[in-house]
Amino acid sequence: MVAATWFIATLMAATGRAQSQTPPKTPPTVGVVPSVEVVVEGTRPLLLSSPRSLTGASTVLVGDQVHRTGDSSADVLRQVPGVQVTRTGASSDSATLSIRGASAYQVPVYLAGIRLNDEVTGSADLSLVPLWMMQRIEVFRGNAPVASDRLGLAGAVYFEPRHGGSNDVGAGVEAGSHGQRAGWVGAQVGGPNASALVAVRSTHADNDYEYLDDHGQRFDRDETTVRRRNADFSTQDAWAIGDVRRGRLRFVGLTHAMDKEQGVTGIATTPATVARAQRRRLLTGLSAFAPCSADDSCELQLNTSLLVESTALRDPLRELRTLRSVYAQVRGERFNQSARWVWEPTADTQLGISGHYTTDSLSLTRLSSLPRDARRTTLGATLDANVRPTEPLLVHAMLGAQCANTDGQYERLSQPTEARQQYCDADDPDARVGLSYDVASDWMLLANAGKTARLPTLGELYGTGPLVDGNPELKPERSVSVDMGVRGTARSARVTASVDSFVFGRWSDELVRYRRTSLNAISPYNVGSARVLGAELAAATRWYAHVSTRTAMTLLDPRETTSDALADPTVNDVLPLTSRLVLSQSVDAETTGESWNVRRALLGVRYFYRSNRFADPAGLVVLPEQHQVDLLARVHLRRPNLECTVSVDDVFDAATLDILGLPVAGRTFHASVEAWW
Repeated sequence: MVAATWFIATLMAATGRAQSQTPPKTPPTVGVVPSVEVVVEGTRPLLLSSPRSLTGASTVLVGDQVHRTGDSSADVLRQVPGVQVTRTGASSDSATLSIRGASAYQVPVYLAGIRLNDEVTGSADLSLVPLWMMQRIEVFRGNAPVASDRLGLAGAVYFEPRHGGSNDVGAGVEAGSHGQRAGWVGAQVGGPNASALVAVRSTHADNDYEYLDDHGQRFDRDETTVRRRNADFSTQDAWAIGDVRRGRLRFVGLTHAMDKEQGVTGIATTPATVARAQRRRLLTGLSAFAPCSADDSCELQLNTSLLVESTALRDPLRELRTLRSVYAQVRGERFNQSARWVWEPTADTQLGISGHYTTDSLSLTRLSSLPRDARRTTLGATLDANVRPTEPLLVHAMLGAQCANTDGQYERLSQPTEARQQYCDADDPDARVGLSYDVASDWMLLANAGKTARLPTLGELYGTGPLVDGNPELKPERSVSVDMGVRGTARSARVTASVDSFVFGRWSDELVRYRRTSLNAISPYNVGSARVLGAELAAATRWYAHVSTRTAMTLLDPRETTSDALADPTVNDVLPLTSRLVLSQSVDAETTGESWNVRRALLGVRYFYRSNRFADPAGLVVLPEQHQVDLLARVHLRRPNLECTVSVDDVFDAATLDILGLPVAGRTFHASVEAWW
């Protein structure tokens, strides 16, 4: 009943307010986020940055960067400087990301303004993000926007969905290697005071590609070629986005439902053949916008969102050794209410006040262990200001605090134990200051400094099952960061070039690590400290309006600075699963047909490189470097309104390993057709 009520409310809601590169008001970032890029083509920079962070390091992906046949969310995000992706197999398997060397649980990921990070591990699974409905992706490298419910230790990622506006019906089909097939249908209607979009999609794949199995003996030549089994998946998801205006009031609504059933393959040396998992998610939100002054210099934004997720694992043959049960279910719920007040007393001053109330609940059920339940209530508030004291200088400042009450169950000596934790950093709040200085037309210098904290997840505090005990005494992780950068665009009659480059440093304390607490269990504890130094470069060029290039490069020096690691010279201090050099390079050639029936034709090549990285803290296992070349061809016809795309990923069939030693699929082919009428 609740879901149906929210679905109906969504169809009566409103999508997006147009926003430019420097909008008068900061758009909302909690709840449903109306976000439409409106830039005059003659002055549009090749590298887009987010208007939600005017002084910070950010990257905005739109168009072909987001919608590329065969790409998953993980494939798209690895084109962003500062971002590294960790995968556990095919595109349908779990994938997480880090920014500037931070771990996945330190980086909040938002879908339509609703945070996806779960309360078990704290990370967000990129394989569950429906890229086909995304209009744009905003990546913040440093800190999340001020109105977010989590500021992030090293940044944040925002996935923004498409919005209705015209009167169209659309459909698309896609097919690819290893049994991949997909189809979707959608419709959108629009008018001066209302619009709506509804779409559904079904995706399937067998993922039965071959890989080289070393049988756990890295230096043994007795290797065999094995076909991956029990790796198939099937996903159905649906979207409903709506739009209504009533005078000066505005309402925005969105609902997304997803159901994914898949095999669980286990690890390469001991694969699982019958274990299955089912993952379900309901995400819905409603936002309202109301002016609080006659001249529109003041606006009030109200947001409400609900996220319900569940994962059920079935392992009748007990093939998954870490599960140690024939059945396990994890269910989490998050309810969030937030408000933001924005006031512009002058053209050079913007003030904002944000507040949010969030409740999280987590329940874990395993047939072979006691059930776990945990709850958390969080109150948070931020004050922020953007002030331009002189024409070339912009100053941004933020101060935020949050208080949380957490209670739940964990096991002590095989007995359920209740625990409660209270946290409030009002006397040590999060803080940030940023500067932007226009040194010339289309060129600026930027600098930022800030500190923030991350609360332990409910899973870290109260455990996730028989193998992982909780630790209700965990302290929040804390981080201090600084960065400096340059951003600009140069133009000539034939060539346009844009650059966005930053150097940065981050120092973190009270990092969460795990240690053995018994023969059959581990538990988290606060011990770690680390520092990460690095440099990022994003560059783009356009030649003769037909050839464009994009470059993203990241250099990192990630080191653990924990005292016991420094005391022993034989201990590796380089943080695991972090490459020290990542490079992405793409070249696209496109043309438009004035006299033909071709609206646009594009041919592109993309190269990705990732240096080797340690797979364990001791530095004994090294994952090899990666090279990958991809090709893409796309034709968009005028009549009928039809777009056809063909892509080949990993053209040279380079072997790629993930963190578990299971390889990602090699060379794959993909084709899609999309039509609107």
